[in-house]
Amino acid sequence: MKTNLMNRMLLAVTAMALLVLSAAAFNFAEIAPADFTFTPPEHVSAEQSRTALQNAELSIDKMRQRNFTTALVEDVLKEANLQYGNGNYTDVLRLTALITFIGDKKIEFVDTVTLTDKKAQEYRALGLNTAEADLLTAHAVAAFYKDQLVDAQDLLQQANAVLDAAKAEKDRQTTLINLSKNILQKYWWQILLALIVLGISMPRLSKAIATMQKSQKIIALQNEMAFTKEAVKRLQRECFIERKISTGAYKQKAAVYEARIEQIKHTIPVLEAQLKDGQATKRGILEVRK
Repeated sequence: MKTNLMNRMLLAVTAMALLVLSAAAFNFAEIAPADFTFTPPEHVSAEQSRTALQNAELSIDKMRQRNFTTALVEDVLKEANLQYGNGNYTDVLRLTALITFIGDKKIEFVDTVTLTDKKAQEYRALGLNTAEADLLTAHAVAAFYKDQLVDAQDLLQQANAVLDAAKAEKDRQTTLINLSKNILQKYWWQILLALIVLGISMPRLSKAIATMQKSQKIIALQNEMAFTKEAVKRLQRECFIERKISTGAYKQKAAVYEARIEQIKHTIPVLEAQLKDGQATKRGILEVRK
């Protein structure tokens, strides 16, 4: 009975170990980049699996030579060897393909970083501010050495997008500057003539505007004086005929109106004299020109 119990316990432990191992294999597949794909061949042999394991080891050696982090791919290789021992050759091919894929992605990333750095140097030489792109690239490299390939590629793409946007804006500004220069060079005499004409006509235009404003001011004052006189008459009627207001109130209000009328009577002749002087000056200039 003791022997049967021990055998059952051993079988249970073995089954649990197999479940843990299979779960681990599934987890390794889950950490693969989104663009990783694997199509198993129709016929899989032990020899194919052995060759795949050897190639995976070579890939990891190349990563070590380039100082890449290999903790992730080493764990994947351990799982691949375990699956090979269990006879799961398809899983071996899938896991070793993942190792090769990660190695290729690491090399591709480093090459892209080199190109991004070169681009940033060229843009700095053109006077562009590459601080934001440099920071994104630094974050991308940090993520790369943590085996966070997806985040690293994302950050590097953002860095390149920032650089391209800065270059596009610089090109736009350069195009506008060159266009302005070309217009100035091509139409310089027309622009100069327009400026001269504008300079000559500006004093006349200013005088014409001043004359118009004075004329409008005179008309406004004349209307105000007529309205004020009518207001005085209305006060007289309300005080002396209709008896609506007292004599004291009438005198107080009438004094304000009379003062304004006197002020207007003084201002209108001054404006009219200024208008006549301006018109006389204009006639004199015309006569001289004749």
